[in-house]
Amino acid sequence: MSQQRWLAAEIQLWLDEEWTKLDVHRELGLATAQAYGQARSQGTDEIGSLLLSISSQLLTFDFKETFVNAFDVSNKAAELLMQGMGHEVCCG
Repeated sequence: MSQQRWLAAEIQLWLDEEWTKLDVHRELGLATAQAYGQARSQGTDEIGSLLLSISSQLLTFDFKETFVNAFDVSNKAAELLMQGMGHEVCCG
């Protein structure tokens, strides 16, 4: 599974488990993965820069049916990416 597909699935799973299963969670997972892929294709690889790029790109997403915002999701994406690299993260 590609890292983008993995990230999309993990974001959707997190949202579904944290709140309730909603179709918009899949869309948000895909949007997060697309933002991540775009950032990586532009050469961004430092986690802080990825976080900022993802959150910036997610600002155009319609969050009205969700219980989160662009910054919640980009922070979770950064946490998941760090865990995927074998780093321990606090309070996950």
